[in-house]
Amino acid sequence: SVGEHMIENGGGSIVSMGATNSVHGAPFHGHSGAGKAGIHNLMQTVASEWAKYGVRANTIAPGIIETEGVTEAAGGALPEQILDHVPAGRFGTPGDCVPLAVFLASTASAYVTGSYYPVDGGHLLLPSPY
Repeated sequence: SVGEHMIENGGGSIVSMGATNSVHGAPFHGHSGAGKAGIHNLMQTVASEWAKYGVRANTIAPGIIETEGVTEAAGGALPEQILDHVPAGRFGTPGDCVPLAVFLASTASAYVTGSYYPVDGGHLLLPSPY
């Protein structure tokens, strides 16, 4: 397994991609939210079991990220009223997650494990719009 390989080679970093709907439910997204919550739980379990071997495991949780797939699923454009629930006032981009992923994959985060990082423009700070 990847864990055995990492342990045999002195550790490393696992960076998983979750989603904010794992902690902030949304209509018609139960299947996705449940799966993403499972990813976060798995990373916490991996962190608690493998940290002593130098293996780190963390989850990045994107919020409303404007991608081609998300835009298509929304009928061609994300509804602007969603931005009323995003303090940053804009939709995220895939590039918003990249610096965090690089940090978590690097040795600069050597003491960071088992954590969940929303990249959501502050969306989770506000009450659910649903």
